[in-house]
Amino acid sequence: MGKRGPGKKPSNLRVFEGMRGHRPLNENEPKPEPIVPEKPDWISSEAKAEWDRVQPELEGLGLLTRIDRGALAGYCQAWADFKATTEWIEEHGEMYKTKDKLGNVVFKVFPQVNIKSKARRDMVVFAREFGMTPSARAGIQTEAQDDEGFGAALDARMGRRRGAASD
Repeated sequence: MGKRGPGKKPSNLRVFEGMRGHRPLNENEPKPEPIVPEKPDWISSEAKAEWDRVQPELEGLGLLTRIDRGALAGYCQAWADFKATTEWIEEHGEMYKTKDKLGNVVFKVFPQVNIKSKARRDMVVFAREFGMTPSARAGIQTEAQDDEGFGAALDARMGRRRGAASD
């Protein structure tokens, strides 16, 4: 059986939220180097445009590392699929008229409606992982970030002075 309950939030999101519940941070949480992943060449052109739109924001918040490439690509491709099916439905409608075996006129839903719905769900799931939905951001408290960005904000939140020697 899988793990129960909501997924664990990364420490950097918990810090920005203000450490609700006052539970200690996981000191053994993997901390991949915050290197921006390469944009995959196999995602669609619309997904690449979405990557270019969100990647700088996520990087600026310190929420993006090289190992997040798959999750970000999944979000961007889900966005592209959602956009494409939305445009298709806008042009063709959600239903079409056909006849059943008895010759009666029936209305059926185009497959694009279900594809759009799945793409939307996938997009929201991936977006939550990066704090990109209103509900995911609702409790996040950011502080004014200087040129040092996320590291300075994290140190300020943790009560450390930038450049001070650690014990």
